[in-house]
Amino acid sequence: MNTPDNLLKELSENQKSLEFFESLNKVNKYAISWRIQSAKNPEIRAKRMKIILEMLAKGEMFHP
Repeated sequence: MNTPDNLLKELSENQKSLEFFESLNKVNKYAISWRIQSAKNPEIRAKRMKIILEMLAKGEMFHP
């Protein structure tokens, strides 16, 4: 599963989050991509993206 372009754009604006995202293993990158791409409408996608970006800024991941 590819990383959504809009997530990469948002990550490029925060170097710390981008570096943390790049350090994640495949399982966590897949979990992030799946949560964003499986959203049924733009509002849910935006909400999930906001939550994920906040997690990455804090150095948190879905699967430790």
